[in-house]
Amino acid sequence: MTKTSAAPKAVKKSANKSVQKKVKKATTVAVKRSTKQAAKEAPKVVKPAAGKSTTRYIRYIPKAIPAGKILCHNGAMPETPIQPPGINGFRVWLDDEAKSDEYGPCNCGWGGLPHHMPLGWLESLPEYDARKFPRK
Repeated sequence: MTKTSAAPKAVKKSANKSVQKKVKKATTVAVKRSTKQAAKEAPKVVKPAAGKSTTRYIRYIPKAIPAGKILCHNGAMPETPIQPPGINGFRVWLDDEAKSDEYGPCNCGWGGLPHHMPLGWLESLPEYDARKFPRK
């Protein structure tokens, strides 16, 4: 009987382990790449938010009001008819015409266009007449 040395077996095992490690690493990298690639190629679906706000604040005096929108401002009264939004707390926004029952017409003269004010602020003004613009 001949004795086989343990050295060739150890070399063979370590060679197998290193090959196995390389194969495992290559497959892991391939899987990661394919997952990333799939994520890039997949179409992104945007889900509509429930009760999404239709308010769009603006920082300029508009020349015209887009169709289906109403022009509104907050309770901070403008000091001049051409006061830009953002000064002294004066904020202006466009909202859907469907929400017009939440607003009442404002006669402050700002911007030269017909615009509205939320009823909560309108009712706090001394010149507001609730008989003309009742809450719905």
